[in-house]
Amino acid sequence: MATDSRRLAVPQSSLDPKSLCPAKVERLLNDEEQRLDGRYSSESRGIYLQCGTVSQAKGSCYCELGNTKVVCSVYGPKDVEHYEDFQMEGKIKCEFKYAPFSCSKHRGHIPDLSEAEISDVILQALTASVRLQCYPKSLIEVFIIVLENDGSAVSASITAASLALADAGIEQYDIVTSASVRVYGNGNFLEDPTSVEEYRPQDFDSESGGDLNHGLVTVALLPTLNQVCAVLSNGHLECDVLVETIQMCTSLAQNLYTAARKCLLSSVKSVDQNNA
Repeated sequence: MATDSRRLAVPQSSLDPKSLCPAKVERLLNDEEQRLDGRYSSESRGIYLQCGTVSQAKGSCYCELGNTKVVCSVYGPKDVEHYEDFQMEGKIKCEFKYAPFSCSKHRGHIPDLSEAEISDVILQALTASVRLQCYPKSLIEVFIIVLENDGSAVSASITAASLALADAGIEQYDIVTSASVRVYGNGNFLEDPTSVEEYRPQDFDSESGGDLNHGLVTVALLPTLNQVCAVLSNGHLECDVLVETIQMCTSLAQNLYTAARKCLLSSVKSVDQNNA
């Protein structure tokens, strides 16, 4: 068969892109009460934290939670640009964004409503921890981008943002740590859910089976003060189940304090060695 050298060679067969997508998971727990990645419901993934990863920023932090990868950059404090933004206490601006390639579905370059909602939750958590009275007439900018989303990206972003603020030398009452728990009906609680395990509204009808307790809860905590500074709840949860889930998230976030503290100590030692 003669070929045209002026044309690019192409394969003779093709595949439907939908065939490459993972099939919908009907069960999150198998008969041995194990999840798809082999963890039990009460097991969390390992976390990796490193400060000072963005050289141009005043402070930064990179966080890996399993396959979820998040990077946060902090700029400021700097003077406010407009007179109407003037206030005696400092102000925090937070922007959360999924990278276009971070999810199984392509994300747009402009933040959508869900990303704006997450930005508000992260802003609420950071505002409770930063001593804004120490930065009058100033603006602190926090930019968070999710490089890969494999679940619990919001909780990883909150932890990374607080560490980035500490790396920038911003005074805080406490470091903010965060954790997520998926409620999967009939009293099943999945700690640190992956993207497959996270709650989606369109899955409620197929999963509920008459049980209202299906959802995802994320809690931001000031671990030393033992104070909850933000709660994000999605789904359908009864009041007593929501309280129990918040308590579980609080305990998980408390356990992250040791890793966050080690990250900051390692960053300080690295800076001292470079300046020596």
